[in-house]
Amino acid sequence: MQSLSFAVEYAWRTAAEEALQAGAESIAPMHLLIGVCSIEKFFYQEKPTQLSGYALAALRFEWQEFVTRLTAAGSSPSALRRAGREALHFKPGVKATKNVKMSRSKESKALFDRADAIAKAAGSTVLGLVYLFQAMIEKDGPISELLSAQNVNLEKLRESTLEASKRPLQPPNLKDLQSASAEVSFPPPGSR
Repeated sequence: MQSLSFAVEYAWRTAAEEALQAGAESIAPMHLLIGVCSIEKFFYQEKPTQLSGYALAALRFEWQEFVTRLTAAGSSPSALRRAGREALHFKPGVKATKNVKMSRSKESKALFDRADAIAKAAGSTVLGLVYLFQAMIEKDGPISELLSAQNVNLEKLRESTLEASKRPLQPPNLKDLQSASAEVSFPPPGSR
């Protein structure tokens, strides 16, 4: 698998926290969707994550692209995050009590494999948010059902995401951005 963008890495970490708090055995695709929609919380943390200006610009770039497509299709990240939690019967205020590493479910691994293939086909050096989201919505399933139930124009969202996923992720000045940078440190789980 290619290097993950900062946005995908943050979404994955958040999805793991969501899965732990829900008492799930593994990170399901719906947890990943919640993680993606939770990226906006990154920008409002009390204790900001240490990122270089370069990394922060890349994260903001990916986030704005996602929000623009989702809003144009008739929803918002916060509305979709709430709906995802309701679909999983998430109980607010429940905190994870075990300190374990969460693995991705078979379905989530398949999403990452598909996103990796989409990224490679686009000539991207990084597996970014647009590719992961394209993998999430390109086929009918629980995520597309949730989007439809939220009155999201799924056809418009699929079309705009597909078009964006055919191009390399970053503008030329961000093309070598990778999640392995030593300048990045994410907060420990539960500190948000």
